[in-house]
Amino acid sequence: QPEQAAPAAPYYTINEAAAKRAKDANSFSDYKQGSATAEYRHYVDEAVQLAERQKRRVDPMYHEKIDSLLDTYARKLAANMNKGYEIDARVPSILIAGGSNFPTRKKEKQNAARDSNYREWQDIQGLLDKIRSTGMGGISADDPQAVQKLEKKLESLEKSQETMKAVNAYYRKHKTLDGCPHLPPEELEKLKADMASSWHLEDKPFATWALSNNSAEIRRVKDRIKSLSQQKEIGFVGWEFDGGKVEANTEANRLQIFFEDKPDEATREALKSNGFRWSPKAGAWQRQLTSNAYYAADYVKAIAPLTGEKPTELQRAHIRQQKVAAQEQPAQEQPEQEAPQDKDTFSIYQIKGGDETRDLRFEPYDRLIAAGHRVDPKNYALVYSAPLTPGTSLEDIYTRFNIDHPKDFKGHSLSVSDVVVLHQNGQDTAHYVDSFGYKKVPEFLQPENYLKTAEQTTEQNYNMIDGQINNTPTVAELEAKVKTGETISLVDLAETVKADKERGKAAKTEKKPSIRAQLKAAKEQTPKKQAKQKTQDLERS
Repeated sequence: QPEQAAPAAPYYTINEAAAKRAKDANSFSDYKQGSATAEYRHYVDEAVQLAERQKRRVDPMYHEKIDSLLDTYARKLAANMNKGYEIDARVPSILIAGGSNFPTRKKEKQNAARDSNYREWQDIQGLLDKIRSTGMGGISADDPQAVQKLEKKLESLEKSQETMKAVNAYYRKHKTLDGCPHLPPEELEKLKADMASSWHLEDKPFATWALSNNSAEIRRVKDRIKSLSQQKEIGFVGWEFDGGKVEANTEANRLQIFFEDKPDEATREALKSNGFRWSPKAGAWQRQLTSNAYYAADYVKAIAPLTGEKPTELQRAHIRQQKVAAQEQPAQEQPEQEAPQDKDTFSIYQIKGGDETRDLRFEPYDRLIAAGHRVDPKNYALVYSAPLTPGTSLEDIYTRFNIDHPKDFKGHSLSVSDVVVLHQNGQDTAHYVDSFGYKKVPEFLQPENYLKTAEQTTEQNYNMIDGQINNTPTVAELEAKVKTGETISLVDLAETVKADKERGKAAKTEKKPSIRAQLKAAKEQTPKKQAKQKTQDLERS
């Protein structure tokens, strides 16, 4: 393919006449016509090459900014060089003019102007550093695609987090990284070398701090996405002040202050001390459009709103109005949607606190059953529930809730005796965290039938467990069945006779009151009769 033509360099005019006068005033050699322009274009060509290299490294959205910096560099460099030639021509060199009656004072002023011009040249060279750094830093809020880029960054961070956890889980299970499918071979070799080094203290490929730091970055990016999204939805408010107005320029992402006349020195100093800078391009004093810009505006008395309120108060009132308007906006009629599908979820249950559950905590399943206990849902409390992403295993859940707790998780790290309930494809399965792996516990989802338990402990005929306690027929009932022509088994007859005997024993065991008890009862009744008789005697008298 043919090579693409290099972009046209943004050249500006060099004053060749001033360059010749400067040469003649400071050198015995003749000036070569066009040499000053050639020197200038050499500098600009180097800047163009730097800009092209940077464009290949960064996102295309930064190309316009790079071109703008390049043009600024070329323009300011031409002005600086022309100014330098003019300064050099003011006073000739002492070697050219001689020492007799030399204008020393004018020479001192010339040297001071040269120093100032050189400092300006150094600042112009700093534009090259800006070109090198464009697109290499963080995502600026000025970027119109900031939210999209942050979402892309968040996706990459979450993918890295899942990869690190998967690699650690593979190593924990196999005690080796050989054959790990989550990373390419060259990265696995680097991990092995890192684990063999002296500074790698933990027995796992990715240290705990790596997972924690990445998780913190995920939360930070999520918060920033939320903040930028809310700013776009709610927006900012401007106001008028005595002698100008303030506008919230969302396109430029700047809070801009426009004065009708040039502000006095005190106002300019107040603006500078609160982060506002003069923009010749916009013709306004401005700073980035954020909540902090409104707090800074509170301290500049010259731009106080005509209403007497503070800028922050105006912004708060605007936010409240936007929220109220969003709530009062009538909901548009939408076509009937299908019922939402039953989503897959997982829930974590942990044993409740208290002395009654102390012996159940952190007990392996076999030891729990051997002690006569069961995995009873009454002893557990739900501490977390979340959607179950495809491909997430119980091992992944264990790793996540031991290394990288979610922000809203309030329980302790996943441990032995905890229960994880998976809801997949409309079905629930309960899994007990055991000493090694998980143990399925269907009884956690099927609470004990206390009526059945009571029937099993009190029913006289175990074969008659039917939901009603002690409903064995009597001998008289069986005889009635025989008289009607029904057949009965000898086993039923024997069980019935046995049951009747037990009923008879129970009736006989009912004891009559003892003589002492009867005398005590009679004694309690006697005073009552005497009291009644005494009352009657008093009434008669």
